[in-house]
Amino acid sequence: MSRIRRKRTKSEALTITVGALTGVVLLVVIASGFALLKEKPPQSDAVAEKTQFSLTANDSGRTFTYALGAHFSVFLDEAHYPESKLRCSPQGVVVSVKDLGVAPAGLYTTRFTVVAPGTCELKNNDFSVLIVAR
Repeated sequence: MSRIRRKRTKSEALTITVGALTGVVLLVVIASGFALLKEKPPQSDAVAEKTQFSLTANDSGRTFTYALGAHFSVFLDEAHYPESKLRCSPQGVVVSVKDLGVAPAGLYTTRFTVVAPGTCELKNNDFSVLIVAR
């Protein structure tokens, strides 16, 4: 038994072509969406995936970004980084208060509050971090 194949009409051919093109476009859009989901947004040096609120000497050389009103604490060795020398320049971006929290033996802690947008370098001897306030 032979099968007779009828010729498609122009509207049938157009419908099939449009359907195929729509399918291809849909696949490209879905693939692009998955590729975008896999890409990680660019991160500056040390703006971590979450904000770090306790800084130590190990964080020296890094950059931290905080929102206005945020608080963060610095834990440093009094012998190597005297508390009296800890400064953030230029002044006015953060203010420091003596942290009444408990610090491990030999360390002191100073708490900072972000009070204005800007950037300052928190420095003490060879400890230095960049604070970005937004």
